[in-house]
Amino acid sequence: MPGTTGGPWRAAFYSTSKAQREEMKRLIGHEPVRTLTNDGGVPIMGVDEDGDPIRVGVADLQRQDVKRGKAWCAEDEKRDANARVMAASFRMLAALKQIRDDRNAVGDDEQVPEALNINEHWDEIDAVIAEAERTSADDE
Repeated sequence: MPGTTGGPWRAAFYSTSKAQREEMKRLIGHEPVRTLTNDGGVPIMGVDEDGDPIRVGVADLQRQDVKRGKAWCAEDEKRDANARVMAASFRMLAALKQIRDDRNAVGDDEQVPEALNINEHWDEIDAVIAEAERTSADDE
């Protein structure tokens, strides 16, 4: 998207893949540490012009009951949900722009031609909503 850091964006709950985390859990007997900031935020990652990862934002810790120095390991469902929505926003905007562009190409009074596969749009929208509403970081 022009004017934004490249995407797709992702919520960086972990710095490793799910398969790598499962192998680490098997070897050390517990989940690896999440990649939260010192103040308990979840980094939102994009890609720079060279394709390298770059932080584009942070979903901040929403809990007020976390003791100083313990935020980096705090569980917080609202923060995690916010991170998933922030990460999905890049794809949400792309899907909405595609729908708008197709509507503009057809015109208001015309019937949608069969050449435009509206179902493809709905499939992408469903996938983005599922990504944003996922309830577990395990799939990250």
